[in-house]
Amino acid sequence: MVPVRSMVDVSRRSEPRRERRIEDGRVFQMRAVALAMLATATTVSCPVLADTKEPESVRLVFETESPSAGRGTQACPSQAEFFAAVRTYTSRWSANVDEGRAEKTIRVRLSVRGRETVGTLVVADATGTLSERTLVGPTCTGVARAMAIMVGVAIEPPGDQPSGPAPSPDEPSPSPSTRTVPPKGTTEPPSPPDAAAPDPPRSADRAVELDVRFDALAFDVRFESSTAVIGGALPGVAASVNLLFAVADGPRWLRGLRPSIGFGVRQSFPKERALRGGSVDFLWTAGNVRACPHTFDVAGIVHLTPCVETNIGILGASAEGYADAQHTSVAWLDVGGSMSVAVSLSQRVFLSSTVLVTGPLLRRPFVLASGATAAEVPSVGVLGGLGIGVRL
Repeated sequence: MVPVRSMVDVSRRSEPRRERRIEDGRVFQMRAVALAMLATATTVSCPVLADTKEPESVRLVFETESPSAGRGTQACPSQAEFFAAVRTYTSRWSANVDEGRAEKTIRVRLSVRGRETVGTLVVADATGTLSERTLVGPTCTGVARAMAIMVGVAIEPPGDQPSGPAPSPDEPSPSPSTRTVPPKGTTEPPSPPDAAAPDPPRSADRAVELDVRFDALAFDVRFESSTAVIGGALPGVAASVNLLFAVADGPRWLRGLRPSIGFGVRQSFPKERALRGGSVDFLWTAGNVRACPHTFDVAGIVHLTPCVETNIGILGASAEGYADAQHTSVAWLDVGGSMSVAVSLSQRVFLSSTVLVTGPLLRRPFVLASGATAAEVPSVGVLGGLGIGVRL
C-alpha cells in the first residue's frame, strides 16, 4: 500500500476647445466670484446682470448634460442640491414662477465634456435682453459651486446687501489726525489689538470632503495557467467581477483616481503526475480578492490596472494505481501583485488579460508512503490569463 500523504503542516478623452484649465478648486472659485462681481458692476454693457433693483419675480432653471454612465464619467449635483447651494447666498428667487410672469429668468447649464465640465449662465429680463457667461473646470461639482456663487451675486448684488448701522450723531467720531503724545521721558504703551477685527474668513475648499462614487460593473472570464501551485504549468479557468469607482471630488492629489475592487474564483483542470507504479492527480480551487488603486488609460481604448491580489482555497491530490490509494488536500494561501490589461472592443465589450507574480504562504510537499515526492509548492510563481469581459 502506497498512500499519498503530507510531510509537514501547511506553511506558507479631452475636447479640442479648452477655455480655461483650473487646477486648484480654491483659485477656480475665487475667479468665479470675481467674474460674478465684474458682471454685476458693468451696468452699461451687462444691464441684466447688474440690475440692483430687486425684481418682482426671479425664475431659476437648472439643467445638466452628460454622456451615458461609464468609466470616468463625472457626477454632477442634482437640481435640489444646486438650488440648496444657491439658497446659501440668496433666497430672492423661485423655481415655480411661470416663464411668462418672471421679470428675470436665470438659466444654468452644466455640460460634461470628457475630462472637463462647461458651466453656462444665461440671464434674461422681461424685454428679452440676454447676458451669458461661461466657465470651464476640471470637475462638475467644482463648476456647480462656482455657478451657484455667480447666480447668487446676479440675483442679489453686493450693493443690495444691508450695510452696518450708521454711527449715532451723539457719538463723537474719531479724528484720524488726533494723537495723544505721552509725557517726556515715558514710553508710549503698545496699541491694544483690535478686538473688533474679525479673523480672515477660512476658505471652504480647505476642508474638502472625499466624494467617491460608483462608476461601473465589469465581469470577465479567462483561461489561465499558473506555475505557482505545483512547480509546473497548471491550466484552468477563472471568472471575476470588478466594482469600478471614481473620485468625483476631494483633495487635489486624489482627484481623478479610479480605484476598483474585484472578487473572483479560479479552478484548475486536473493535473496528472506519473510516478513509478501509479500516478497522482492534482486539483486547485481558490477564491480571489484584489484591490486596485487606479486605472490608467492609453489612447482611450487600453486600460492598465495594477493590483494587489490574494488567493485562498484548497489544493487536493488523489493517488491512482496504488493499493489502498488515498485522497488528501491542504489549505492554500498566496499573496502577490498583478497587472491587468483591458482592450475595449466596443463601449461595453473588452478583451482582458492578467499577469500575477505571487508567493504561496502555505507550502506543503506531497509525498508517497514510499518516500517518493509527488509534488512541491514553489516559493514564487507566475500566473497568466487571457479572456473576454463586459461592462455593465
